[in-house]
Amino acid sequence: MYHTLRIIRQAPQFILKFSALAVALPCALATAQDPSSGGSLGLGIARAPVYQGSDVYKSSAMPMLEYHWESGLFVGGTGLIGMQFSKSPELQYGVVLGADGGRKETDSRYLKGLGDIAGRGTLGAFVKTRLSDSISLSAAYTYGSGKERKGGLLDLGLGFDVPVSQAVSLSLGVGATLANASYMQNYFGVSAAQSSASGYAVYKPSGGLRDVSLNLGLNYQINPQWSLASGITFTALSDAAKKSPLVRKTNSTSAFVGAVYTF
Repeated sequence: MYHTLRIIRQAPQFILKFSALAVALPCALATAQDPSSGGSLGLGIARAPVYQGSDVYKSSAMPMLEYHWESGLFVGGTGLIGMQFSKSPELQYGVVLGADGGRKETDSRYLKGLGDIAGRGTLGAFVKTRLSDSISLSAAYTYGSGKERKGGLLDLGLGFDVPVSQAVSLSLGVGATLANASYMQNYFGVSAAQSSASGYAVYKPSGGLRDVSLNLGLNYQINPQWSLASGITFTALSDAAKKSPLVRKTNSTSAFVGAVYTF
Protein backbone atom coordinates (compact mmCIF):
# COMPACT_ATOMS: atom_id res chain seq x y z
CA MET A 1 0.00 0.00 0.00
CA TYR A 2 2.91 2.32 0.65
CA HIS A 3 3.79 2.54 -3.05
CA THR A 4 0.17 3.21 -3.98
CA LEU A 5 -0.06 6.17 -1.63
CA ARG A 6 3.14 7.71 -2.94
CA ILE A 7 1.88 7.52 -6.50
CA ILE A 8 -1.37 9.21 -5.51
CA ARG A 9 0.59 12.12 -4.07
CA GLN A 10 2.56 12.53 -7.28
CA ALA A 11 -0.37 11.78 -9.58
CA PRO A 12 -0.67 15.26 -11.15
CA GLN A 13 2.48 14.53 -13.16
CA PHE A 14 2.05 10.80 -13.68
CA ILE A 15 -1.56 10.75 -14.82
CA LEU A 16 -0.73 13.06 -17.70
CA LYS A 17 2.43 11.13 -18.57
CA PHE A 18 0.66 7.73 -18.26
CA SER A 19 3.73 6.37 -16.52
CA ALA A 20 2.44 5.30 -13.11
CA LEU A 21 4.68 3.08 -11.05
CA ALA A 22 7.10 2.54 -13.90
CA VAL A 23 8.46 6.06 -13.50
CA ALA A 24 7.65 6.64 -9.98
CA LEU A 25 9.09 9.18 -8.51
CA PRO A 26 9.98 12.64 -8.60
CA CYS A 27 10.16 11.88 -4.92
CA ALA A 28 11.60 8.41 -4.63
CA LEU A 29 10.40 7.78 -1.15
CA ALA A 30 11.72 4.67 0.55
CA THR A 31 11.21 1.48 -1.38
CA ALA A 32 10.59 -1.28 1.11
CA GLN A 33 11.90 -4.50 -0.44
CA ASP A 34 11.76 -8.01 0.98
CA PRO A 35 15.02 -10.01 1.07
CA SER A 36 13.69 -12.51 -1.50
CA SER A 37 13.03 -11.83 -5.17
CA GLY A 38 9.50 -11.00 -6.26
CA GLY A 39 7.27 -8.50 -7.91
CA SER A 40 3.80 -7.32 -8.78
CA LEU A 41 1.69 -6.25 -11.75
CA GLY A 42 -1.47 -4.23 -11.62
CA LEU A 43 -3.86 -1.81 -13.22
CA GLY A 44 -5.86 0.96 -11.63
CA ILE A 45 -7.60 4.27 -12.10
CA ALA A 46 -6.32 7.49 -10.56
CA ARG A 47 -7.87 10.94 -10.30
CA ALA A 48 -5.85 14.06 -9.48
CA PRO A 49 -5.40 17.74 -10.44
CA VAL A 50 -3.85 18.25 -13.89
CA TYR A 51 -1.02 20.14 -12.17
CA GLN A 52 -0.30 20.99 -8.56
CA GLY A 53 -2.46 23.98 -7.70
CA SER A 54 -5.00 23.39 -10.48
CA ASP A 55 -8.75 23.32 -9.84
CA VAL A 56 -9.31 20.94 -12.79
CA TYR A 57 -9.10 17.17 -12.23
CA LYS A 58 -8.29 14.38 -14.65
CA SER A 59 -8.85 10.62 -14.43
CA SER A 60 -6.67 8.09 -16.17
CA ALA A 61 -5.77 4.41 -16.25
CA MET A 62 -2.63 3.65 -14.29
CA PRO A 63 -0.53 0.53 -15.00
CA MET A 64 1.72 -0.76 -12.21
CA LEU A 65 4.92 -2.77 -12.42
CA GLU A 66 7.48 -3.59 -9.77
CA TYR A 67 10.16 -6.27 -9.31
CA HIS A 68 13.02 -6.66 -6.87
CA TRP A 69 15.87 -9.14 -6.59
CA GLU A 70 17.61 -10.64 -3.55
CA SER A 71 20.65 -8.52 -4.36
CA GLY A 72 18.68 -5.36 -3.60
CA LEU A 73 18.29 -4.26 -7.22
CA PHE A 74 14.75 -3.19 -8.08
CA VAL A 75 12.77 -1.76 -10.99
CA GLY A 76 9.49 0.10 -10.76
CA GLY A 77 8.00 0.87 -7.38
CA THR A 78 9.61 4.21 -6.53
CA GLY A 79 11.90 4.61 -9.53
CA LEU A 80 12.95 3.44 -12.95
CA ILE A 81 15.72 1.43 -11.32
CA GLY A 82 17.41 1.46 -7.95
CA MET A 83 19.47 -0.41 -5.38
CA GLN A 84 18.58 -1.08 -1.77
CA PHE A 85 21.75 -1.76 0.18
CA SER A 86 20.24 -2.99 3.45
CA LYS A 87 18.69 -6.38 4.15
CA SER A 88 17.03 -5.54 7.44
CA PRO A 89 13.32 -4.65 7.42
CA GLU A 90 13.97 -2.33 10.39
CA LEU A 91 16.33 -0.07 8.42
CA GLN A 92 16.29 0.25 4.63
CA TYR A 93 18.32 2.64 2.52
CA GLY A 94 19.56 2.93 -1.04
CA VAL A 95 19.75 4.96 -4.22
CA VAL A 96 17.34 5.32 -7.12
CA LEU A 97 17.19 6.62 -10.67
CA GLY A 98 13.76 8.13 -11.20
CA ALA A 99 11.97 10.65 -13.38
CA ASP A 100 10.14 13.94 -13.04
CA GLY A 101 7.24 14.16 -15.50
CA GLY A 102 7.55 17.89 -16.11
CA ARG A 103 4.60 20.03 -17.18
CA LYS A 104 3.15 21.19 -20.49
CA GLU A 105 1.77 24.64 -21.19
CA THR A 106 -1.21 22.99 -22.88
CA ASP A 107 -2.16 21.16 -19.67
CA SER A 108 -4.28 24.16 -18.62
CA ARG A 109 -5.30 27.57 -19.88
CA TYR A 110 -3.79 29.00 -16.71
CA LEU A 111 -0.35 27.85 -17.85
CA LYS A 112 -0.50 29.74 -21.16
CA GLY A 113 2.63 31.78 -21.74
CA LEU A 114 4.69 29.94 -19.13
CA GLY A 115 6.29 27.44 -21.50
CA ASP A 116 6.85 23.71 -21.02
CA ILE A 117 8.90 22.07 -18.29
CA ALA A 118 10.53 19.05 -19.89
CA GLY A 119 10.50 15.67 -18.18
CA ARG A 120 13.86 14.90 -16.57
CA GLY A 121 15.69 11.94 -15.14
CA THR A 122 16.41 12.34 -11.44
CA LEU A 123 18.89 10.87 -8.97
CA GLY A 124 17.90 10.15 -5.42
CA ALA A 125 18.56 8.41 -2.13
CA PHE A 126 16.13 7.07 0.45
CA VAL A 127 16.04 5.74 3.98
CA LYS A 128 13.22 4.13 5.93
CA THR A 129 13.22 2.91 9.51
CA ARG A 130 10.54 0.85 11.21
CA LEU A 131 9.92 1.95 14.79
CA SER A 132 7.50 -0.94 15.43
CA ASP A 133 5.40 -3.45 13.50
CA SER A 134 2.95 -0.69 12.62
CA ILE A 135 4.95 2.59 12.62
CA SER A 136 7.63 3.73 10.19
CA LEU A 137 9.60 6.87 9.35
CA SER A 138 10.95 7.63 5.88
CA ALA A 139 12.94 10.28 4.06
CA ALA A 140 14.12 10.66 0.48
CA TYR A 141 15.87 13.28 -1.59
CA THR A 142 15.79 13.58 -5.39
CA TYR A 143 17.61 16.02 -7.63
CA GLY A 144 17.61 16.92 -11.32
CA SER A 145 14.13 18.18 -12.21
CA GLY A 146 13.12 21.44 -13.90
CA LYS A 147 14.35 23.47 -16.85
CA GLU A 148 17.90 23.79 -15.49
CA ARG A 149 17.97 20.24 -14.03
CA LYS A 150 18.60 21.74 -10.59
CA GLY A 151 15.28 21.06 -8.90
CA GLY A 152 15.48 19.16 -5.62
CA LEU A 153 12.82 17.63 -3.38
CA LEU A 154 13.02 16.23 0.14
CA ASP A 155 10.13 13.99 1.19
CA LEU A 156 9.53 13.20 4.86
CA GLY A 157 6.90 10.71 5.98
CA LEU A 158 5.41 9.01 9.02
CA GLY A 159 3.34 5.90 8.33
CA PHE A 160 0.97 3.74 10.36
CA ASP A 161 -0.27 0.26 9.35
CA VAL A 162 -3.51 -0.96 10.94
CA PRO A 163 -4.55 -4.59 10.28
CA VAL A 164 -8.33 -4.87 10.45
CA SER A 165 -8.67 -8.56 9.68
CA GLN A 166 -6.72 -11.33 8.00
CA ALA A 167 -7.74 -9.94 4.61
CA VAL A 168 -8.19 -6.22 5.23
CA SER A 169 -5.58 -3.66 6.25
CA LEU A 170 -5.64 0.10 6.63
CA SER A 171 -2.74 2.52 6.32
CA LEU A 172 -2.37 6.12 7.40
CA GLY A 173 0.46 8.45 6.48
CA VAL A 174 1.36 12.06 7.09
CA GLY A 175 4.05 13.74 5.05
CA ALA A 176 5.79 16.95 4.11
CA THR A 177 7.68 17.86 0.94
CA LEU A 178 10.41 20.49 0.92
CA ALA A 179 11.68 21.94 -2.37
CA ASN A 180 14.75 24.00 -3.24
CA ALA A 181 14.48 27.44 -4.86
CA SER A 182 15.08 26.08 -8.37
CA TYR A 183 12.15 23.65 -8.12
CA MET A 184 9.83 26.28 -6.62
CA GLN A 185 10.71 28.78 -9.35
CA ASN A 186 10.09 26.24 -12.11
CA TYR A 187 6.72 24.99 -10.85
CA PHE A 188 5.31 27.98 -8.96
CA GLY A 189 7.36 31.01 -10.02
CA VAL A 190 6.90 33.51 -12.86
CA SER A 191 10.01 35.01 -14.48
CA ALA A 192 10.11 38.40 -16.21
CA ALA A 193 9.89 36.72 -19.63
CA GLN A 194 6.98 34.54 -18.50
CA SER A 195 5.27 37.59 -17.04
CA SER A 196 5.38 39.34 -20.43
CA ALA A 197 4.00 36.27 -22.22
CA SER A 198 1.33 35.29 -19.69
CA GLY A 199 0.22 38.55 -18.07
CA TYR A 200 0.99 37.25 -14.59
CA ALA A 201 3.00 39.37 -12.19
CA VAL A 202 6.61 38.33 -11.61
CA TYR A 203 6.79 35.89 -8.70
CA LYS A 204 9.94 34.41 -7.18
CA PRO A 205 9.14 31.95 -4.40
CA SER A 206 11.87 30.90 -2.00
CA GLY A 207 12.86 27.34 -1.29
CA GLY A 208 11.31 25.56 1.68
CA LEU A 209 8.09 23.73 2.43
CA ARG A 210 6.08 22.91 -0.70
CA ASP A 211 3.14 21.03 0.84
CA VAL A 212 1.91 18.77 3.62
CA SER A 213 -0.29 15.74 3.08
CA LEU A 214 -2.46 13.11 4.70
CA ASN A 215 -2.71 9.66 3.08
CA LEU A 216 -5.38 7.03 3.76
CA GLY A 217 -5.23 3.57 2.23
CA LEU A 218 -7.28 0.37 2.22
CA ASN A 219 -6.04 -3.00 0.99
CA TYR A 220 -8.14 -6.15 0.55
CA GLN A 221 -6.28 -9.45 0.06
CA ILE A 222 -8.47 -11.65 -2.14
CA ASN A 223 -5.99 -14.56 -2.09
CA PRO A 224 -2.19 -14.92 -1.78
CA GLN A 225 -1.70 -13.56 -5.32
CA TRP A 226 -4.48 -11.04 -5.88
CA SER A 227 -5.41 -7.93 -3.91
CA LEU A 228 -7.46 -4.76 -4.31
CA ALA A 229 -5.75 -1.51 -3.34
CA SER A 230 -7.29 1.92 -2.87
CA GLY A 231 -6.19 5.19 -1.38
CA ILE A 232 -6.90 8.87 -1.05
CA THR A 233 -4.50 11.74 -0.42
CA PHE A 234 -5.31 15.22 0.92
CA THR A 235 -2.65 17.84 0.11
CA ALA A 236 -2.32 21.43 1.33
CA LEU A 237 0.14 23.80 -0.31
CA SER A 238 2.51 25.96 1.72
CA ASP A 239 2.28 29.76 1.77
CA ALA A 240 5.12 30.10 -0.75
CA ALA A 241 3.32 27.81 -3.20
CA LYS A 242 -0.25 29.05 -2.66
CA LYS A 243 0.76 32.68 -3.32
CA SER A 244 1.78 31.74 -6.87
CA PRO A 245 -0.51 33.28 -9.53
CA LEU A 246 -0.66 29.83 -11.16
CA VAL A 247 -2.42 28.30 -8.17
CA ARG A 248 -6.21 28.13 -8.51
CA LYS A 249 -6.83 25.84 -5.54
CA THR A 250 -4.58 25.54 -2.51
CA ASN A 251 -5.95 22.21 -1.22
CA SER A 252 -6.48 19.11 -3.33
CA THR A 253 -7.67 15.52 -3.07
CA SER A 254 -6.32 12.68 -5.20
CA ALA A 255 -7.57 9.10 -5.28
CA PHE A 256 -6.60 5.71 -6.63
CA VAL A 257 -8.17 2.24 -6.90
CA GLY A 258 -6.74 -0.83 -8.63
CA ALA A 259 -6.08 -4.56 -8.69
CA VAL A 260 -2.62 -6.01 -8.06
CA TYR A 261 -1.16 -9.47 -8.83
CA THR A 262 1.86 -10.48 -6.74
CA PHE A 263 4.35 -13.10 -7.92
